[in-house]
Amino acid sequence: RISVKDGIKVVGLTPGTAKSYMTDKNATDETVALFYNLKNIAKTSFIVGQMDAMTARYLQADASASGDTDMKKTVGYDPGMNGADFMFITDDQNDGTSSSWYYNQEKIILEGVKKAYDRGMINTFSWHLREPFEGKFFNTNQMTATAKKDAFKSILVGGVNHAYYKKKLDKVADVFNNLRGSDGKLIPVIFRPWHEFDGDWFWWGAAYSTPAEFKQNF
Repeated sequence: RISVKDGIKVVGLTPGTAKSYMTDKNATDETVALFYNLKNIAKTSFIVGQMDAMTARYLQADASASGDTDMKKTVGYDPGMNGADFMFITDDQNDGTSSSWYYNQEKIILEGVKKAYDRGMINTFSWHLREPFEGKFFNTNQMTATAKKDAFKSILVGGVNHAYYKKKLDKVADVFNNLRGSDGKLIPVIFRPWHEFDGDWFWWGAAYSTPAEFKQNF
């Protein structure tokens, strides 16, 4: 339903039309529902979130997987959003073996995401990707001047680290394509890589890439 009032086009969003708004026409029903609910909630309310809300260290003292979140223990309700990060999941030292600390962190993080979904929370992922030359840092105050200047440009098409970057993206895609709740359905997530990109404290910030280069990365 489209109407025009005061020269402004107003688009009526309904559960039945929500899928037509999706860029990906193959979006899952859960993704469409997330989009629709976010649009409607934003009209009158906001959602409170907590980073790593469902990982064991933030649950009740016995670290039980069935324990309450810190927020629920305090105010009686779980947070509406659970935050997660791909930093450990895509770390160079994550070799997918049980002896890898990073791989064990990956399992903990993803288990938390699944439990959050099962409790009705929205899941969001940020990505503190370590710079591609040494794979150690993401904060520029720990990087060399050369690494700061070249890191972002090096992951673009034709850059020396483009293949390296694509492997990291493959890992992210593999996680999303296999992330399912107890109902067996793919879990919808809000993915927000390159956060705080207008500053200079991360190597992907505006100080180290042009707008055109930043768009190229997407």
